[in-house]
Amino acid sequence: MKLTKYHGLSPQESQELFESLDQLLADFQVAEENAKKLYWNLELKPYFDFHKRLGQLYEASRIGSNVVADNIMRLGHTPESSEVTALTKSHIQPIEGVETFEDACMLIVNNSRELLQSVKEVFQKATEYQEQYTIALMSRLAHQLAMNIHFFLSMRSAMMN
Repeated sequence: MKLTKYHGLSPQESQELFESLDQLLADFQVAEENAKKLYWNLELKPYFDFHKRLGQLYEASRIGSNVVADNIMRLGHTPESSEVTALTKSHIQPIEGVETFEDACMLIVNNSRELLQSVKEVFQKATEYQEQYTIALMSRLAHQLAMNIHFFLSMRSAMMN
């Protein structure tokens, strides 16, 4: 009888969960790069509040990438972390030419929605396999992404009035 790794998943379950997590990692990597571009290049009013929030978003995306990659390694796999791989795999498109506050907010909302969809897919697989660590991790990420969506939609709405 072949023993499974300490996470308790069969090799097939581990592979399937890895594939979903790797997709999420690619999405986080592109979202992180988008947030960094907005943080470095966007000069809008209210600059300081928005700039501060963009910095927090960039940091949260970086942390999201790291915790997903750590979870992939915990499952016994190697994250496919190259920029080229992320760009070809990601559901999120790299940003180009965002100049308005409204466009920036909607880009962040749309990126967060794509990430949330990927998180839900990983959550469903982890639930199916009863992989508790990944379930808890996806729950925290889903909460954070939902808060981002709400915050940036609210900020956009407030600035339009």
